[in-house]
Amino acid sequence: MRKKNPIVNDSSIHLTVLESPSIENSDLHWGELHTIIIQILKKLPKQQKEVFVIRDIDGYEFSEIASALRIKIDHTRVLVSRARKFIGTELEKKYNYERGKY
Repeated sequence: MRKKNPIVNDSSIHLTVLESPSIENSDLHWGELHTIIIQILKKLPKQQKEVFVIRDIDGYEFSEIASALRIKIDHTRVLVSRARKFIGTELEKKYNYERGKY
């Protein structure tokens, strides 16, 4: 019998942000994070940004996005995966730089 390759579901990888434990710094932290994420989204290629927003913010399924944008479902998954990876890398660079580890 041949072994089948496991199917990897890209939707299991999410950008997770934890809230600040102190209430007075919480608004500042979220405001700063929002600004940083908006700047990162502007750096993404148009199609990656569009698919990322539709999938992770609006919550549409890959099949719905593919149908709406007239692209293949596999391509939709690739675009979301690349966008998530880029956003994660950029956030890591930003926060490591601010902490002096960069």
